[in-house]
Amino acid sequence: MSPDQRAAAVSAIEANWRQTFRLLACHASQGHVAEHGPILTAFAGVPLAFFNQLFLATGQPRELDAALVAARQRDLPFMATAREELAAQLEPQLTGRGLQSAASTTPGMILIGPTRAETQPGSPVRIDRANKPEAFDAIAAITAAAFGLPRDVAAAITPSTMAKDAHLHWFLATADATPVACGLLAVTNDDAGLYNVAVTPSARGQGYGAAISCHLLEVGARLGCRRAVLQSSPMAFRLYQRLGFEHVMDFHHHVWDPGGTPG
Repeated sequence: MSPDQRAAAVSAIEANWRQTFRLLACHASQGHVAEHGPILTAFAGVPLAFFNQLFLATGQPRELDAALVAARQRDLPFMATAREELAAQLEPQLTGRGLQSAASTTPGMILIGPTRAETQPGSPVRIDRANKPEAFDAIAAITAAAFGLPRDVAAAITPSTMAKDAHLHWFLATADATPVACGLLAVTNDDAGLYNVAVTPSARGQGYGAAISCHLLEVGARLGCRRAVLQSSPMAFRLYQRLGFEHVMDFHHHVWDPGGTPG
């Protein structure tokens, strides 16, 4: 990948994540969206920092201060997220304003072209677009179990109103009529973003994560997407490499917690 291609990939990954979390905040019942210059505030309104994001795109102190003051008024933990080079530039400003550097980064990955072949699940799996409340109940249950979230928090970040959003496509995988996995396809510009790919703990290791990831990629291709982007968890990183995704960047995070404990 040339430097220009890498720069374009980084921009695509960042833009898709910003827009997806903007949409999530718009659909969440306690969500909040605001802009201070190029800084985007997208809060789902839940007590977990990762789902309340300050997406940084500038080092201007006045804009950063305004965004931080407004974010703190929400009285929720939040993350200030930036690509690696910007995070290094902003480190003194963020820590000087009371945020703490997170211990881990988030890999940004991109796939250009067809996905590589992946083994089929051990059991037959059916994957359907989620468009009914009961499907979103199942998605919330899978999300809670897969990521160790409280059920009410999982429900808050997977609201059924998303089914009516033309940019967001939730899918539910079932095996023998039992929900086993879910995933979100977020389409922005010509890019397909993969989010919330989750498998119930009892169903892991059977290929369901790969199956729903490939399904999201197939739907994205049918919708005209030229690239697929995502931010990977440590658990899924090797899977996405097998599917052909390339690790091209890392997002760095600084955390604010009104209780005083970063998270």
